[in-house]
Amino acid sequence: MGDTLFETIILNMLPGEYRGAALSKIDLGKPPWTESREQIINLQRVTTNSNTTTPASYLDYLLPRSRHIRLLREEEIDGTPAVREMHIAQGVAWESKIEPWFVKGHNLSKPETARLKLNLDRAVWRNSTAYLGWRSREQDKQYLPPENLRAYGRYWSGTNRRRSLLAPVAIFALASNKAKPFAWRHETLDLPVEAMEDDTVMQDIQASLDIVERVHRTLQWAIEGYYQAIFPKKDNGNNANPRKKKKQDYQKKAECSAALRTYWGAVERPFRAVLARESSWQECSAICIEEARRTFKHTMNAVVGGNLNLFPARAQAEARFFGSLKKMRKELKLYTEEIQDGE
Repeated sequence: MGDTLFETIILNMLPGEYRGAALSKIDLGKPPWTESREQIINLQRVTTNSNTTTPASYLDYLLPRSRHIRLLREEEIDGTPAVREMHIAQGVAWESKIEPWFVKGHNLSKPETARLKLNLDRAVWRNSTAYLGWRSREQDKQYLPPENLRAYGRYWSGTNRRRSLLAPVAIFALASNKAKPFAWRHETLDLPVEAMEDDTVMQDIQASLDIVERVHRTLQWAIEGYYQAIFPKKDNGNNANPRKKKKQDYQKKAECSAALRTYWGAVERPFRAVLARESSWQECSAICIEEARRTFKHTMNAVVGGNLNLFPARAQAEARFFGSLKKMRKELKLYTEEIQDGE
């Protein structure tokens, strides 16, 4: 994104050699509002017997029309033009195989690719490495970032620009079933341009995400363990899979405690600092561990209070949680001489 609409269009109008094989075959074209192509588009749809069509130009991708609108002109008694009614119709749906804006993923064992789907339980920034096209050797699945991001990274890596350039990228995600939308996400990430070509930068970003997720799992595991300790484990025999049912109950209670939402709200900023290369993944890790410790302590104070009957379950959960944090600190070489609460 740029500061203005014009600058945004310019930043995404990359030369033909950076557009990829499919996109380089189409002309740059003109803005769609400067000409009328409705008849041509309708003819293509009839010819291909499809609801999608190939764009006439590269600018069609940059300036899509989600709706066709026709204003019905009228005149007042004194001849002044006026518009009181209009016609509106569905816009054009481009062929998705060469759509340059979608993140695509594929398994190494399968040749076909599929779009990255929105996870309703995750914020968009938690998939930052997927948007950048991180290819982990330890995972079977790889991600291909949007063609414009890859082209932008190749373009800037071949120039003598400063290496600390940040590209503000707008990310839109929609979960839907055909025409029924379920959820909508819109976030902005300041992505370092060099991360698109430099594996070292990508490793720092991935390491930060791994720690953020790992600390979250530890926090969730500890809170679920607390509820598991205070609720009876007997089953009345009505459940087909009692263990799975019990685990789901503990997960729901952990979510109702608001601890996990509090944690994610606290660690987003330090991760974004790593993404913008203002902080290291070690600093981010230390902040995440401290935020998890503080969140867990406040959660236990809230749900236990002064009820002495719940103290044994709290002590058990604290022993598991702080033990895991201590082990994590040593593993990441973040351990200090200062003794934290409960550690």
